[in-house]
Formats: sequence, C-alpha cells, structure tokens
Amino acid sequence: MYMNLGLKFYSIEFYIDEFDDSLLARENTHSQKGDLISSERLLILPLEEIRSREPAEVQRMIGRLVLTFLNSRSSKDLCFPRDLDDERRQDEAYFRQLNTAASSNEPEKTYDLAVSLIAKGMSSENWADIEQGESLLAQAVAAGLPEAIKYQSETWSLLRPRLEHKLKKL
Repeated sequence: MYMNLGLKFYSIEFYIDEFDDSLLARENTHSQKGDLISSERLLILPLEEIRSREPAEVQRMIGRLVLTFLNSRSSKDLCFPRDLDDERRQDEAYFRQLNTAASSNEPEKTYDLAVSLIAKGMSSENWADIEQGESLLAQAVAAGLPEAIKYQSETWSLLRPRLEHKLKKL
C-alpha cells in the first residue's frame, strides 16, 4: 500500500522472517522516482504469539496498525473509525508485556518501556507517564545502552523542555 504525500511516497510492508519466526511490518519512505529513502520497523510479532491469539484479535491488531499508519501519513484526517475500548485493551496488554520484560533488568527492555511510556505520556498529556519513562531512560543510560544514550542526548534533551513547558501550562 502506497500513499503519496507531496514529494515522498510512503508504504507499509508486511513479511515473515522465518529465521526469527516472526511477522514484521516496515514503513518505507520513497522518493517520487521510487527510490527507497528510509525504512523503519513498525512491528515485530513472534509467530507463536499470533498462533496463541484468536484470529479476530490478530486481525484487529494488524488492521489497527494499518489504519493508524494511513491516518498518520495522510495530509488530511481520513476519519477512519476507531474502537477505543479495543485500543485501551491492546495498550494495557502491551504495557503489561513491556513491564514484565523490563523487570528482567535488561537495558534494552528497560529502554523500550521508557520510550513507550514517554510516547504514551506525550499523546495523553500525562506528565506521570513521561516522568516514569524518563526514570527508566536514565536506568538504560546508566547501564551504557548506546540507543538510550543517543536518545537521551539527541531527542530527549530537546523534547523534555518543550513538554514540560506545554504540560505545566495546562
């Protein structure tokens, strides 16, 4: 599926990685000539997890990803319908899974939870989630995780003052 937004085209691609036994989704950005500019992983889902879920649940999850992608890449709001209860349940399950993984004291898992909490806090304008994410980010940085160090110095150092200003005004 491709979307043309001005000078760039965006696509989402699903594929099976048989080596890792997982379903992956990637967002690709192409120039008008069709050259690949960038590719970012959107989803990694172990096939075992897919097999353990009800088919309707998997379809909702993938459909939600596709609709969110289309809405986020559209130059105007497409007004696709949303199942807010399903989104809430999915988010709760996702954060339970991240919390369990982060409790293993692996810096990568702690970093994943930190970034997810910061993003959740930004979208819901919830400063408590942002602060919790920031604390976990500091743990991943202290453990020496290169991605966490880069995120903290290049991204978080710019975002935090703006978020603090915006959210403290509310």
